[in-house]
Amino acid sequence: MKTLSIQIQTDLTSESDVRAALDALKPIANDVSLIRRVQETEATTENNYINVNFETSDAQRLWVVLQSVLHLNTEPKPTIASALIVVCEGSHGWNDYLLLHHYDKSQSVDEFVPSKKRQ
Repeated sequence: MKTLSIQIQTDLTSESDVRAALDALKPIANDVSLIRRVQETEATTENNYINVNFETSDAQRLWVVLQSVLHLNTEPKPTIASALIVVCEGSHGWNDYLLLHHYDKSQSVDEFVPSKKRQ
């Protein structure tokens, strides 16, 4: 199992965009074929954010679904894209995580490497 985490920087977008994003994620959370567990936490500190952590056996497929429901793979990007950070545990847990999306375009993002098929 891997964890794929979405962080919404709530100070960078409207409350309605945050609600719309969270509403879009709800059906995914209920997909037992893809999600084992979901945890949502909210922090009100210097930087306000909401984390939604998805535990999954297929992080690559989950990322494809998330991009679709949040419209991250469309142009122009939705306004919520300017408030999101998406990371996924790597093959060594959080020691080699993948940065899949960052609202700061100067950040270099990673891509999933296609899995090798067993012969």
